[in-house]
Amino acid sequence: MHPEGSAVEWLDKPIITFGLGNAVVTLAAGTIIFWFFPALGWAAVDFGFSSVRGDGGGGSPAAVFFYSALFGSLAWVGQLIHEFGHALAFRFYGQRVEEIHLGARNWTVGTAPSLRSTMIKCLVAGPAVHIVYGVVLLLIGTVAGGNILLLAVGSVVIFSALVGFFPLVPGSDGAMIRDLRRDDR
Repeated sequence: MHPEGSAVEWLDKPIITFGLGNAVVTLAAGTIIFWFFPALGWAAVDFGFSSVRGDGGGGSPAAVFFYSALFGSLAWVGQLIHEFGHALAFRFYGQRVEEIHLGARNWTVGTAPSLRSTMIKCLVAGPAVHIVYGVVLLLIGTVAGGNILLLAVGSVVIFSALVGFFPLVPGSDGAMIRDLRRDDR
């Protein structure tokens, strides 16, 4: 699929593999992407807000690092929840889950349901729980007096789940749903 030695191939190499029931869960080198880029984004946002406020900085470097790491971690949990949503739907419909992979590309592999409509439900389950997670973060952030970190993560999580519904990237939930619906015609 990718040229030998490409960055995507390297980022999908397993670092940690463990069993979860009958499934194999793989955490690959690329999982850092889903932590690092949101964390870097939070550091930039924190710097931007501090510039607008005119307070000369968003706090100590340790505080910026801590909140950046927390932002990245909360965003990464969204990816994990997304894949577990697919896995739970496979199990709900009596299918076997064989692999959950988190890397440069994320995927869940299960035995394909015999009905296309059931497969579409399994595909929709990932983004659906991803959106629910984002809404929960937004609600907690609102109840916590407008906690900007939780509001920002909740917004990013919901946005990333919605983008996954668009068939822009081959292999995305949206592209697979489009292909399954096309096969029904």
